[in-house]
Amino acid sequence: SDYDYEDDDDVYYLPCKSQHSKQVSDDNLKNTSFQGNENLFQKYINKINVEKFDLSALPQHTTNLLKQNQKRLENDRNRIKDKRDRATAEQVMDPRTRMI
Repeated sequence: SDYDYEDDDDVYYLPCKSQHSKQVSDDNLKNTSFQGNENLFQKYINKINVEKFDLSALPQHTTNLLKQNQKRLENDRNRIKDKRDRATAEQVMDPRTRMI
């Protein structure tokens, strides 16, 4: 027969209201009732030092250790990045050129 397959093109589904959509809308309402950043951290203002950090206050030994650690981290990061950034033949050539 002409209609051997089911055709779902004429069926339209309406989105149902689920708990997830209700939860998202509730979260949006909560976000609008938050306080500003200044008010949130007001109780910690006496415990947090936000002034510029003075490296000269540290002992020389500690400063050297920090510099060595920073250099080591930069070297490790560069080495890993170099391995990932290497181009392979598949990345460089388009498929038609590879067939030749």
